[in-house]
Amino acid sequence: MSSTMRFWLHVLLLWNVSQSMNDFICDNGQIIKREYFCDGRYDCSDKSDEIVTDRRCSNCSDLQVSCHSTENPINLTCAAKKETYCKALLSCHDVDPCDVGCATHYRCQGDASCRPRSTICDGNSCNGCDEDTEWTSGAGFKCVRNGKPCLIPQQLLHDDVKDCDNGEDLCFIKSGSLSILDSSLCFQCFLGGVIIPRNKICDGIIDCPDLSDECLCQGNVPRICNDVILTHPPLRNSSDNNLCEIGQVTCGDGKCLNRSSVCDGTRDCYDGRDEMYEYCRGTLKCSEGTFETINQTCRCDKPCKSLYGVMCDGQGECPVPSKRDIPWPDKPGHPIDECTGACYHPDVMKFTCTTPYLLDIPLTDVDFKMIQCQFEIPTPPDMPTMIHYAVVVQDQICDGFVDCLDGQEDEKEELCPDRFYCKISIERKFVCDFNVNCDDGSDEKNCEGDGRFYCENEKPLFVTERQKFDGRCDCSDWSDECPIKSKPPDHNIFSSRYELIGSPVLRVFVWVMGIFAICGNLCVMFEESKALHRIMKKSDVSASLRTNHILVFNLALADFLMGVYLIILGATGIFYSGIYCANRLNWLSSHTCAVMGILVVISSETSVMTMLMLTIFRLYAVIKPFDSSTRPNAKLVMSLVFFAWIISLLLAILPLLDELHSVFEQSAVIRANPFFANATVDFDSAKLFAEKLVVFDQIPANVTTRFEQVLAAESWQTLMAVVSRHSNHPQYLEATGWLGYYSANSVCIPKLFVTQNVASSSYSFTITLFNFLSFVFVSSAYVAIFMKSRTSSSLHRTRSVKNQKHSKVLQRKIIRLIASDFCCWVPVSIMTFLNMGGIKLPPIAYVISAVILLPVNSSLNPILYSSFMDRYLDKAWSRTRTLKSSLRTNETTLTTKRKLSSTRV
Repeated sequence: MSSTMRFWLHVLLLWNVSQSMNDFICDNGQIIKREYFCDGRYDCSDKSDEIVTDRRCSNCSDLQVSCHSTENPINLTCAAKKETYCKALLSCHDVDPCDVGCATHYRCQGDASCRPRSTICDGNSCNGCDEDTEWTSGAGFKCVRNGKPCLIPQQLLHDDVKDCDNGEDLCFIKSGSLSILDSSLCFQCFLGGVIIPRNKICDGIIDCPDLSDECLCQGNVPRICNDVILTHPPLRNSSDNNLCEIGQVTCGDGKCLNRSSVCDGTRDCYDGRDEMYEYCRGTLKCSEGTFETINQTCRCDKPCKSLYGVMCDGQGECPVPSKRDIPWPDKPGHPIDECTGACYHPDVMKFTCTTPYLLDIPLTDVDFKMIQCQFEIPTPPDMPTMIHYAVVVQDQICDGFVDCLDGQEDEKEELCPDRFYCKISIERKFVCDFNVNCDDGSDEKNCEGDGRFYCENEKPLFVTERQKFDGRCDCSDWSDECPIKSKPPDHNIFSSRYELIGSPVLRVFVWVMGIFAICGNLCVMFEESKALHRIMKKSDVSASLRTNHILVFNLALADFLMGVYLIILGATGIFYSGIYCANRLNWLSSHTCAVMGILVVISSETSVMTMLMLTIFRLYAVIKPFDSSTRPNAKLVMSLVFFAWIISLLLAILPLLDELHSVFEQSAVIRANPFFANATVDFDSAKLFAEKLVVFDQIPANVTTRFEQVLAAESWQTLMAVVSRHSNHPQYLEATGWLGYYSANSVCIPKLFVTQNVASSSYSFTITLFNFLSFVFVSSAYVAIFMKSRTSSSLHRTRSVKNQKHSKVLQRKIIRLIASDFCCWVPVSIMTFLNMGGIKLPPIAYVISAVILLPVNSSLNPILYSSFMDRYLDKAWSRTRTLKSSLRTNETTLTTKRKLSSTRV
């Protein structure tokens, strides 16, 4: 059979298929010709072709539409199945499928015509709307449709029909008569209202015509973003001599472009920087290539087709005319990706462009390779099954579309050996391309090592590695923040991603020390209050004794607060057990964490100042024993105690003042901003983002003034106020919480371990130095007290036994005091000094300080400073000695009796 005969056979078969598809199917399954519908005669046995109605179809059901037929001379209006009409099996005069809400059609934005949805990304840009360009690169909503990359027309994003395979085009949530953009799925560009998938933000590829999806990102941005002018000439560096307006793109040669000219398919800059493949992914026309764009993907110029080539790589990917092509610009027939001016450089030329190429290739059997598939048409039970046949030609085989209606003969795996096979076949270049092309996602599974993390519940299937541990819930099960199946081992026994305090031993220690601190200090406060009550009734009580009871009560109260802190810490650890990583930012930015930090500062600093006062007054009593009977008076002591609490409170709340945010390095928790690499953002990064934001927002008035106000902002409150006043998108700098002086660690103690380049380093260093010097003074003073006591005892030999006993008790207490203070304050001070000297400390340092060092000091102080503890210990020791003595006496008596008994015998 000749190729000509084969061609006409192919045309005949296609005509027969088209004829069969233009038949009208009656309600009972009977098939009649389409022109018989609504012609005034009953052709269907159930009369369903002549259900006459008015143009409003008032008596129609929800599944019917009215059709004013144009294919018969009577021009009646009849009711037809909506499904039949939506499949375009009928042609009506006064209504189209878009009018009746057919999900199979959509309306063009340009000429308002109604086109089948099946034309979207079908490989032919001439059969749909103008916005159905068939290109997969450029600005717009990119997703996978029917297993292939697609640029979805924008009007399709506003309905509830799934056009993308994974449904990411369902961008709007219906709320009554309103449609609200779902910001978790989609992002609206700042200029022109273009909508793109949210996961396309900060991926290095430009999708927004105003570049807002990439140029506002933190970290690396496409090179073209550096050519966007952000300030007027007076604010620029002296090296900038271009005169472009704010928001424009400079080509580097004095030419200025609007941002919408970037990645728009037309080269505007001399070097093609506005259409570079690295961030445009193939918007450059091959005919407009430059020497700088060699080896980049470019667009071929074939009408109605979206075909790509690679410039000057020696392979002609762009097709050339043949007998089957209509005339197009590349005559006499050279592939434009290889035979353009940019490729004629002697160092580049790899392709021969001297003779016509593929102009006279004859038609061959391969040109019209076809397969025949069959499908059944449903009929009523009393009628035989009708079999229709369809012909699928070469271009439709292994193209990713099932053309055989009831089967997949044209997409079977054995027909497509060079493609990836899932439910349908896809090109292998689409495997592991970060777009799910197969319904089951099999093309994007098992792609480890390419910068992705698989969500454990596969909702979504994966996220990028940069989205792990960023403080945001990118996987719906939080597995990107808290992986369970692939749970990383804890290399440090003291910390964990899943526990507020990782070590079980330390978690138990928190409860033990907390209970001990609360109970012990409550006992001390109770005993000291009773002692003070007794003393106040007596007029001859020494002032030194009264002062001691007041200060010990005050010390116990301060240490009691540390016990409260520990109990809150332990309870919080239980509450967040196993899920701490998912709630870490919520916890650190919570008011509870701030209150705990305040408790630690008030407790520790009041305790230190009280110990100083205790030591000073005891030293005074030893040095001037006679004066200590009347001095200090109670008012002075109470005033000093009051000021100690006030100073501690001020030290605690100072880091939380809004005016001092910049000093104490408060970061903001901004979860709704997709441009930041992490949910926590420092002030400098937020300020840089705000500078870009006021430019990209396209508010025409006072751009320079707004920019200068952003530059002048010195605090979070000022910065957010400027953005709120002068930006259309202030929500991108709305803080949901703050991380500051008490949020540097999971246990919420102050940020003591800082380096010199941190703004709050002076504050932390001052507190630590004060505590360290206090330890030195307390230790030295008690050594002096002990030495003075020994000297006094040597001068009074008449009371040597009593003095020796008192000296031993005092010696033990002083040793305990110095040892406990050394163990608690010296390590913390040394770690602070080391960190400030440049030696970075691990997170364990905070945990040890909060869970071991400070609590131990608070728990031991009641024993060390309160005399009633000594009394209870002496009583316990006395009872123990009495019990031992009694046991020895009884044992001696029994031994004597036994000896007497043996003697009598």
